[in-house]
Amino acid sequence: MLAVLRARYELDHVTGDAADDLDRVRRLATWTRSRWRHNGSNEPSRPDPLTVLAEAEAGARFRCVEYAEVLAAALSAVGVPARVLGLQRADVETAERDAGHVVAEAWLRDAQRWMLVDGQFDTVAMRGADPLSARELQTALADGDPALRIESFSGMPGGAYKLWIAPYLHFYMRSGRRWTTGAPAGMPSLMLIPPGASPPKVFQRRFPQHYRRATESVGAFYAPPPRCDQPSRRSS
Repeated sequence: MLAVLRARYELDHVTGDAADDLDRVRRLATWTRSRWRHNGSNEPSRPDPLTVLAEAEAGARFRCVEYAEVLAAALSAVGVPARVLGLQRADVETAERDAGHVVAEAWLRDAQRWMLVDGQFDTVAMRGADPLSARELQTALADGDPALRIESFSGMPGGAYKLWIAPYLHFYMRSGRRWTTGAPAGMPSLMLIPPGASPPKVFQRRFPQHYRRATESVGAFYAPPPRCDQPSRRSS
């Protein structure tokens, strides 16, 4: 699937002469954001990036989930390990709606660190010259870090994004998708919870939470991705 995605959508051309993985992330975030306009309730007929992109070309619009999945797949397809990350508010069990948001995280091979990239808003979080993971963004917001800035290429104001994203940076759920390389298929889903917190059992009152285990360890959650083959070697 990654080989087909890479060739069909000319992702090598999209990333072009990118200087490093951060540049590749920025370019593919902009590319993903341009594929369709957001619709918070519509879902694709099948939950895979090729279906999402084909239906978007026919005029369909999709959720944050699909932005994150397409972006993580596109990054994986050009050799940047990426994963889909679910963000959930503290009131995820009792809220009736808007209790979660979905983004991607990319593993920068040259910098050896994870970074948040939001495909829906085409945004990345930076502290000076350093890109931040979702958990690092939470810390920077809590500390009022003056070096924190939000880069958006879709016109999303940085201040507005900080206010909007902050409540979602409470629970973090990493899960494997068969078309990503940062958390390969078969890797148990994992939720990062605040110290002393109980992992939520339901999402928005009625949907069971499907994850294998929870941890308070930021180090375990943000460990480097497992080694994986380059996408160009994968069969379609």
